[in-house]
Amino acid sequence: MNTRPNPPKAAAALGSMQAFAQRTSERLACAGVRLRLIRESLYPVVQVDVALRERSKDRMSDLDLTLLRLVGCGVGSIDALSYLSGLARHRLAPRLAPLDAQGLLRVDAGGRYQLTELGALSRDHGCMTTESVRGMLLCGLSGRPLPAPAYELPRHTIADLREKRYLPRCLLEGQLSLPLHHLDVGSIEQKKRFNLPDEVIGVLGVVAGSTQLLFLEGLMCLGVGASGEDRSHFVLPCDHGALDGVPTEQLLGLLEPLGSGLRTEPQVVLQAICEHYAAFGLNIADALIDDDGNPRLTLCAKACPDLRSAPWATRSLLGSVGTRRQRGATVHRLALPWPGRPFKVDVLGGRALTLQAMPDSHLEACADAIRSLRALENALRRRAGEDDGGGSLEGLLAECAVLTAADVQALAHRCHFDAVARSIEAIARSAEPDRVVEA
Repeated sequence: MNTRPNPPKAAAALGSMQAFAQRTSERLACAGVRLRLIRESLYPVVQVDVALRERSKDRMSDLDLTLLRLVGCGVGSIDALSYLSGLARHRLAPRLAPLDAQGLLRVDAGGRYQLTELGALSRDHGCMTTESVRGMLLCGLSGRPLPAPAYELPRHTIADLREKRYLPRCLLEGQLSLPLHHLDVGSIEQKKRFNLPDEVIGVLGVVAGSTQLLFLEGLMCLGVGASGEDRSHFVLPCDHGALDGVPTEQLLGLLEPLGSGLRTEPQVVLQAICEHYAAFGLNIADALIDDDGNPRLTLCAKACPDLRSAPWATRSLLGSVGTRRQRGATVHRLALPWPGRPFKVDVLGGRALTLQAMPDSHLEACADAIRSLRALENALRRRAGEDDGGGSLEGLLAECAVLTAADVQALAHRCHFDAVARSIEAIARSAEPDRVVEA
């Protein structure tokens, strides 16, 4: 029996993708997930016909099981079977014919009956075991079976999407020979949840020529949990639609190339990003698009007499810049004016922008200082709450060794660390101000 996947519905029952994205964001927030990116995307799936072995729900008759056991013991002639079963030859033939037609027995060249593999399984399980073909949807990245509600979603072929949507070229090659180890029915507890009957006992393989690459609409959700663990996954607009077990790197590979949504080349967008940060008074030491298609900038800045006048000395910008001591925060959204667009647009299109300070630069020192100031702020709050869990103010300030005390104080004023700025001022009036932060 050839059981195809259920025909997809014309419209998703859960409403528009925008409303589904809002509900997904709220659900993940309640679960303690801090989203870095949630974006509509196409997800590759593979539709295949899978050959299965299934047990019948009804038990076989005792007489049929007896005949299978006799043949399994080497009793193959009609006369021997008639004698041992107690059935006359004219009554035995009608009982053997259905077993032969169902593939449980076969007749060799000498006219003797032999037990097939299906017959042995039927004998062992006490019920008829048959082979069937069922259409299934597998994850195009891992080969895992998709949940049964996903079979109701509209599917797009490559021909439907070509010239209309971006198709990840890396996914169009090598995705038609997925491993089947995820279809080990022994490890699937709720078979019906994955469009498999409870009676299935094994997967024989994929029917030759039945493989087809398709795409489903969904949401790419990149986030981190409360403990900093990666909580990224893809969500389909259906029940049990969260597809886990896919590495974040593979999910990022589903994103459109930089500039695809703006219908321009990646280098044009990269230049616009460079001009944006140059407007803050930063110098672009290096700008490139890495192997994953994400932009990376190496920045530096000239030392300012007063950091309060430096347009780049902001808490958000310095907190995003990585240094040799600490990795910066990845930028996932950057809204910039764009020619022909009335409003600012997100030029990253889901891509991750990495900002790195040039080693031994003044910007690197300030980025390290902003982290020390945040630690200072937390230490002051704990001290105010009589929780002596933070380090000394002098020790934290000493981490910014390349900045003067005045620089650090100016940075604290600039970034609105008011309590920190007052503490630095109090320390500066102490007996040994030079030991606070060495020039």
